[in-house]
Amino acid sequence: MIILERKTVSVKPNEERKYEDLKPMEHSIDDVLKNMRMEQPINDLNPSKTEELITPAPPPLNLSNNISNISKKGLILNAADYLRGASVDNAHSSRSNLNPIIGYDQTNLVLLDRPQPPTHKAWCSNEHNPVLTINLAKYIKPISVSYQHSKWTHDIPMSTPRTYDVVACLDFYCQNWKPLVSNCEYSSQSIGAEQFCNISFHLNVPLIGKVQFRFKENYGDSKMTCVHLVRVYGETDTPVQVQTTKNLGSEETCADLKYYYYNSYFKYTFAKKNCSVLYENDCCSDCPECCEECTISDYNWENCLLIVVWTILGILYTADYLRGASVDNAHSSRSNLNPIIGYDQTNLVLLDRPQPPTHKAWCSNEHNPVLTINLAKYIKPISVSYQHSKWTHHIPMSTPRTYDVVACFDSKCKSWVPLVSNCEYRGQSNGAEQFCNISSRLTLPLIERVQFLFRENYGDPNNTCVHLVRVYGETEKPVEIEEKSPESAQLCKDLTWYYHNSSL
Repeated sequence: MIILERKTVSVKPNEERKYEDLKPMEHSIDDVLKNMRMEQPINDLNPSKTEELITPAPPPLNLSNNISNISKKGLILNAADYLRGASVDNAHSSRSNLNPIIGYDQTNLVLLDRPQPPTHKAWCSNEHNPVLTINLAKYIKPISVSYQHSKWTHDIPMSTPRTYDVVACLDFYCQNWKPLVSNCEYSSQSIGAEQFCNISFHLNVPLIGKVQFRFKENYGDSKMTCVHLVRVYGETDTPVQVQTTKNLGSEETCADLKYYYYNSYFKYTFAKKNCSVLYENDCCSDCPECCEECTISDYNWENCLLIVVWTILGILYTADYLRGASVDNAHSSRSNLNPIIGYDQTNLVLLDRPQPPTHKAWCSNEHNPVLTINLAKYIKPISVSYQHSKWTHHIPMSTPRTYDVVACFDSKCKSWVPLVSNCEYRGQSNGAEQFCNISSRLTLPLIERVQFLFRENYGDPNNTCVHLVRVYGETEKPVEIEEKSPESAQLCKDLTWYYHNSSL
């Protein structure tokens, strides 16, 4: 028996320079699909087969008859479901309002599978042909994709997507891809309904773990396209676990949140109430307003006490040269700090100080330089950051703009797992440290080595200059804070006098 289940998926944004190439891609996708002898989807399913395919929970799916040809041992689910583990790949997706400069990244709301997405929680982009790249929750054989807009009154909103393509990504950056469907159209006839676009059963595609939605046209808004909810259905061999009853802990959680929402705004504000908590505990029937207003990451008492928690758990900055961290020059790009003649000064990029000096940067003339770091301790990574030296007037063109960070699992960093993608150092904060947080849902062993991959700077084609990187993480050992000893005080006093009075 085939089980149909609905789930949402996350997407990854593409680099800005790649967007220029998307417009001609629209025609190439059409041509490729036409040459594949795609079978036309048939939307009128036999009622008896529909009953056989669907479990009581989800509504019937308007999938094509090619499902009847799927192995009866297969299980069909929405692999783009955030609650099942799907996520948006921001590094290879267009910029959106859900990933602000200040505040938590809420991009995965576009993958939160719910009967009716709220109007004010859309993924909106002002790019001409925005793309949404999604890391699926499971590897699947794709069968169908769908789009659902929030309900509207009178006329369909002009920012609503009208036509879109979907491709399967065959590599991490989605530079190697294969078309799944072309010119899918979201009709204005069904207000707020899910509308499907079926994938040909004859399409020879391997199991996929990443897809990209390419929105080609909306209903008339020249400045903004707003996407509410996308789904990707496919066949998987892994059984789908469905929880049929609410346990006592979930009932208590829902009852508390419902009471706080209606009776104590203060308590509700500091309660843990993100979308995962509400949907995984099945609280939407108890407090529908809670679910409609939920966010992927919320402000709660845990976040307010973050500094205290970091101290208690022993969370520290482990890419600190003074704690024992070092740059692995053998697996990093060449830089000015490691000259042919003279001492190696590469570890200056790891010397933690309030403001790194302008003339002590790690500079490389390679196109996409990499910096590999041996951390001071094994950690569970939490966040990475970059800090540039202060500048006057305009941000220097050699300043890193976007970068990725991966965890290395061997000495040469050939085996790695992405930690964060498309971290951006913005030019508004002059010389300030800017963070890029690592998802708490990422399951990793303790790591001791990371690699920064600098993808783009502010315009210098010949040089990228990095001043100070940091890697924060949790360790089991408490952080030791030493007071300045009399010997240290005397040493500092002597060096100060020598610097100002004796150059010998």
